[in-house]
Amino acid sequence: MKKTLLQLVCLLPVLAGLLHAEVPRKPIPSKYRDLWQNSPFTTKPVTTSGPVYNPLQDYVLIGVSPIKGGYRVTMLNSKRPNDGRIILESDRPVNGIEIKEVMRKEGDPMGTKVRIARSTGSAATIGFEDKFLTLKTPPAAAKPQQPNK
Repeated sequence: MKKTLLQLVCLLPVLAGLLHAEVPRKPIPSKYRDLWQNSPFTTKPVTTSGPVYNPLQDYVLIGVSPIKGGYRVTMLNSKRPNDGRIILESDRPVNGIEIKEVMRKEGDPMGTKVRIARSTGSAATIGFEDKFLTLKTPPAAAKPQQPNK
C-alpha cells in the first residue's frame, strides 16, 4: 500500500504535465520565411564605403628649416591650435609621427609641402595655410589712471 501510494505521488507531476500539454501542430511556412530570404550564408555583408578619418590631415605647416642631416618641420593641429606646436626632425619621430618627404617649391616658399606618416601606416601631405601664419596683435595695454587733483 505504501509503495503504490509513493508511486502515485511520483507520477502525479507527470500526469499533471500530460493533462496541460498541447497537441503538437505543424508550424506555418511563413515562420521560417526570414531564414530563406535573408540567410546569413547567401546575403552579402554590408560594407561601409565612407572615407576613413585620418587625424594627420588636421595638421598644418608652420615652418620648414634645413638642418644637418635633413629638415626641421614645425606643425600645428588646425582643429586644436591651443594644443601647441609639434617640432619634427628628420629621423626623429615624435608621438609616432615622422617626416617622409619635404617637397620644396622653387621661388615659392609658401608652396612647400611635407609628407608625414605615423608608424601605424596613416600618412598625409600638409602645407602652409595663411590663417595660421598671421600675427595676432597683442591686446592694448591699459592706460595708467591719472590721480585726481
